[in-house]
Amino acid sequence: MTVEQTELVVAEQPQQLITIEPKKYVELVFEPFAKQFEEAKNSVRETAYDIATTAGMNSAIKHRALFRDIRIASEKARKLRKAPILEIGKLLDSRQGEIEATLLPLETLFDEEIKAEEARKEAIKAEAARVEAERQAKIQAAIDAIKAIVLTLVGKSSAEIDQAQIALDFRDITAEEFDKRAGDAMKAKADTLAKLAEMYDSAVAREEEAEQAAAQAEADRVERERVAAEQRAEGERLAALARQVEEQAAAARAAQAELDRQAQAAREEADRKANEQRAEQDRIAAEARAAEQRVLDEQAAALRAQQEAADAARRAEEAAAAETLRALEEQAEAARRTQAERERAENVAARMASEPTGGTWSVVGGAVVSDQPIPGLFGGGHDDVEYYGGHLIAESIYRPADAHLLAASKAMFEALQAAEHALGSIVRDGQPVFETTLTKVREAIDAARVPEAEAAVV
Repeated sequence: MTVEQTELVVAEQPQQLITIEPKKYVELVFEPFAKQFEEAKNSVRETAYDIATTAGMNSAIKHRALFRDIRIASEKARKLRKAPILEIGKLLDSRQGEIEATLLPLETLFDEEIKAEEARKEAIKAEAARVEAERQAKIQAAIDAIKAIVLTLVGKSSAEIDQAQIALDFRDITAEEFDKRAGDAMKAKADTLAKLAEMYDSAVAREEEAEQAAAQAEADRVERERVAAEQRAEGERLAALARQVEEQAAAARAAQAELDRQAQAAREEADRKANEQRAEQDRIAAEARAAEQRVLDEQAAALRAQQEAADAARRAEEAAAAETLRALEEQAEAARRTQAERERAENVAARMASEPTGGTWSVVGGAVVSDQPIPGLFGGGHDDVEYYGGHLIAESIYRPADAHLLAASKAMFEALQAAEHALGSIVRDGQPVFETTLTKVREAIDAARVPEAEAAVV
């Protein structure tokens, strides 16, 4: 037995076992290493070393070895302490297997007889329970049958309900039939008799109401027949009266038709005479209007002759004035065209100049603007400073990075020009190494200028 194993079992008294607390045991095993780790952390002043130097490399190696030794020692202690525990587990399992192999034959010596007896007792118990359940079901069925009498008599006559009351009243409730539930059966019988009594009273009242209703219905039928006979007689009288009225109305309509015919003939004669009088009046009025119109036409002809003479004179004056005005307008239009062509030439020259718009370029919203007017501008809204926040260079730029790059392009162009001047001086001083850079700078500057061919076309 190892030293570690002796810590778990008292050697002098093997029957007395020591119970250990696993968590406490583990803490005791690793307690020395925890102290070493804290001391090692406190002893290390630096956590970063210059590995490129010899001193730094040596310090880093010592740092690693210090903590590695603690880790290796703790791992050895873990294995050392765990080994006897694993061995105890194996021995316990082995010893338990030996004990079970010895005890199991003795334990199962009477197992089959015990199980058979238990099964026999269980079968007797189950059969008794089945018989008792059938008996209780039969008792419950008898009680339910008593209660169900009420349902079978719903809507029945008072005589049938009375017969059922008498039969149930003579129904005996005995302990032999209902055993301990005789009280339940007596209650069911009493409740059912009470309900049957209520049903009997209701049936009697219902039958009496039905008899009264039948008598009333018969009386109503006789009354309806009497009223119908009276109504038929009255209808016949009214029909005869209606026929008499209709005959009188027909005679009145015939007389009225004759009166209407005579009135219509009188109206037509009056209309004919009135029409003849209106025709004569219209003829006389037409002749008067014709004579009056002839006088008016003669007067109008004289006035038209005077107006035509005046119009001819006015048209001659207006033609002379229009000719003079046309000559003046042609002179003014020629002057405007000359001024517009001159301004357009000046604007085109300014717009196609090789130098970009002056001033400081900046980003406002999604647009690039300048604080100075744009050369060659004639319309287009680029000078709407209030709307754009400056003189518009470009707008609708989707990406802010593109807008800022475009705003900075003027300053970068000026920086390239300065770089071109500086690199040109350096190359002239005999340093050709910058010639390639100078060439790229000049190409970039040329690319930013308006080509001469494009300027000539515009």
